[in-house]
Amino acid sequence: MDKAVNKSNADSKRNPKTRSLDHLTKNVFLHQQLHEFLAIAAKIEEIKGETLDWELNLLGISNLAWNKIIHRGIKPIIVFPHPVVLKTILGAVEYYRMIAMAHKESMTRVRWMEVPYESGESLPDKRTAAAIAMYLNQIISRLIELDEQIDAREFDLWRGVTVGSQAQCSWQSKSNRRRKQA
Repeated sequence: MDKAVNKSNADSKRNPKTRSLDHLTKNVFLHQQLHEFLAIAAKIEEIKGETLDWELNLLGISNLAWNKIIHRGIKPIIVFPHPVVLKTILGAVEYYRMIAMAHKESMTRVRWMEVPYESGESLPDKRTAAAIAMYLNQIISRLIELDEQIDAREFDLWRGVTVGSQAQCSWQSKSNRRRKQA
């Protein structure tokens, strides 16, 4: 069976039509992942973050990071996870994890991330949402602190880097499963 898979892989590397079809299929998959993520981002952007209680210390947000964001006119809700958002919007954990540029695999090593909140099947309870928000806010705060000049467009790029990387990993996993089944 391994010889058949290797032969199939070798054939696709030599055949330009097969390679082109593989690339197109992969690009459609990546595009689909992007649109799913944008739908979550739109829901988060609709939230009126100014109505939430932003106790920086309890949320794990540094004063320096907070001030950099608000002084640049960036809405904190777009950058910093708040437990209320994590509890009410399916996929919000994934959105903020991507801003933290943390890969899904690294998050599963954190005890309270064992439940797949990113799958859209469940939302964290109040205590878990607070723990996730604090964990991600500490990472995000540190990244912001390291930046001399923060720009709102940067967060799109931070998310984009992670979306692309994660989608590539997902694509490779799907491709590997298909090869094993062949």
